[in-house]
Amino acid sequence: MQENPRVTDDNHKRIITPRFYFQKKTISPYIGFRIGALINKPYSDPNIYTGTTEEESTTYDFLGGLAFGGEYFLADHFSFGVELQANMTKSDPESDRFGNPGKINVNTGTMLIATVYF
Repeated sequence: MQENPRVTDDNHKRIITPRFYFQKKTISPYIGFRIGALINKPYSDPNIYTGTTEEESTTYDFLGGLAFGGEYFLADHFSFGVELQANMTKSDPESDRFGNPGKINVNTGTMLIATVYF
């Protein structure tokens, strides 16, 4: 199936993910949370006929989660780490982003990270 080049998506991701460290040493454990919104606003040029009369609406997906992790600091401004996550998402009824339109998903995850601090 060929994608219609006249129709594009305006995707916005706004996610806040603070970390709170138990101690700041060479090995630094932390706890954190994330909260965010994923917004998808389809649009097309109104002067171009796309072959459909169906209006696509903006979808809003929301997420929240907890994290526990640790970082190993090689220097003051560079670290490697691992993070364990528990996340929850609430999908828009018109969104297929998480494969469960209009419902709540709960999942876990693990993330390996390399961080440069400025």
